[in-house]
Amino acid sequence: GQIREISATNQLIETLDALLTGQNLGTASTLIGKNVAALTDHGEEVSGKVDRVTVEIDEENKDLRTYRLHLGETSVRMTNVREVLDAT
Repeated sequence: GQIREISATNQLIETLDALLTGQNLGTASTLIGKNVAALTDHGEEVSGKVDRVTVEIDEENKDLRTYRLHLGETSVRMTNVREVLDAT
């Protein structure tokens, strides 16, 4: 009984992780074409138009993902977005 319960819990965790991944990617992709203000990995303030989104997968823990927005040559973590600005 406990083995089945552990298996069911693991399946639930995997399903929730997949759902979260899809939701995060969907959220990030809605920012393509929008102007954002954000912080770089070094704490510098930047702003610009999001032209693409990438997902980095941690080499040591394949379950850890970082969603990055690209503002031209600058890349910022989605979690570092401070403001979504008017496109004009």
